[in-house]
Amino acid sequence: MATDNLPRRTIKVLFRSPVDSPRDSVQLIEWSPTSCPRALLIANFHGRITIWTQPSQGPAHLVRDASCWQREHEWRQDIPVA
Repeated sequence: MATDNLPRRTIKVLFRSPVDSPRDSVQLIEWSPTSCPRALLIANFHGRITIWTQPSQGPAHLVRDASCWQREHEWRQDIPVA
């Protein structure tokens, strides 16, 4: 049975990611591969990189709570993201 015609479930999440100035903006959003635990990488214009993760239980793709995200790592790079 083909699953291409089945509706996809959509989850919307609002991230309050730290900014460095009132004019700061998100330059990159990247999801982890589906075979890995769920993670989201967010990079801003001023070079701040943040990785958000979802606690999982069992296999990497089984998330306990789709609305629960935690800031796992954060760092700055010298050259802003373009």
